[in-house]
Amino acid sequence: MAEDLKSFKIGDTRTAGARAPVSRRGAEAAESAADVGSIAAQSVGFAAIEELVEKSTAAQASERLSRVMQALEEYQVQAGSKREEHQAAQSIAAVERVADLLDYLFATKDRLAAP
Repeated sequence: MAEDLKSFKIGDTRTAGARAPVSRRGAEAAESAADVGSIAAQSVGFAAIEELVEKSTAAQASERLSRVMQALEEYQVQAGSKREEHQAAQSIAAVERVADLLDYLFATKDRLAAP
């Protein structure tokens, strides 16, 4: 038995380039979203961020992120364990990266809109 496992390779069980078939439900959902013409249908995978950039201002987005940051900081202070503190710190870092991304996207949007 041990000899069989030593020679085992994943490549022996799968063929290169094989992909999972597209599910019928997924294809139908994509077609119905395309018919609607929404931002989600035009999205390249980040519909929520695209919608935020298209439908709000930098100040509104900053206010929303400030509220999230404040809630996370309060959670970090009230954390009952080191693990919760660490998770809150990681969440705060992630929100800061999102804020930087949104600043960049709004600046790019403004540059593209300028004549």
